[in-house]
This record gives sequence, structure tokens and C-alpha cells, in this order.
Amino acid sequence: MIQKGPKPYSQDEWKRERYEITNLIDDLIGGQNYDEQLFIVNKLTEKICNFILISRKQWQGSGKWTPRLIKKLDGNLYKIDEITYKGYIPRLQFIYACLI
Repeated sequence: MIQKGPKPYSQDEWKRERYEITNLIDDLIGGQNYDEQLFIVNKLTEKICNFILISRKQWQGSGKWTPRLIKKLDGNLYKIDEITYKGYIPRLQFIYACLI
């Protein structure tokens, strides 16, 4: 069972996750200052990464495990995630757009 990965999102779960990610992107765009954006981008990055992992039948992670799992799954996605944290926040929108 562990090797098969998690069960895929149901249609309702997929819609809920998509809504939460979109809501966080809106919060990020409307962020008043860097401090607010920093907190939002942290949550958004983990949310998008876990969305990608589950969508590709991989177990999700938290903390240090999220980037490790993304890197193992797809080195190119890992590079995009790394660039995003270095100040290129709009890339989060690009990553999300690729998912839908």
C-alpha cells in the first residue's frame, strides 16, 4: 500500500485544494508588505508542492520533507521552487497554472 502512494483526490477534494491555492495566491497579490507576503509564500509553496505530490501519486511531506520529496519527484520542479523562495514569487502562479 505504501508503495502505491496515496489515493487520488476526489473531485471535491481537488476543487477544495484548488480553491485554497487560488485563495492564497489572491492573498499574496493583495499582501500589503514583504512580511505578509513572506508568511503567505511559505504556506502557498508547501500547499502547491503537496498538491503536486498527491496529484502524481506521491506521499506529501512537511518541513524538510517537502523539498526533498519534490526534488526526488522532479528536479525541474525543485529548481522552480528554489527560485521562488529567492524572490520570484510570480513563479508560484506559473506553477499553479500548469496544474490546471
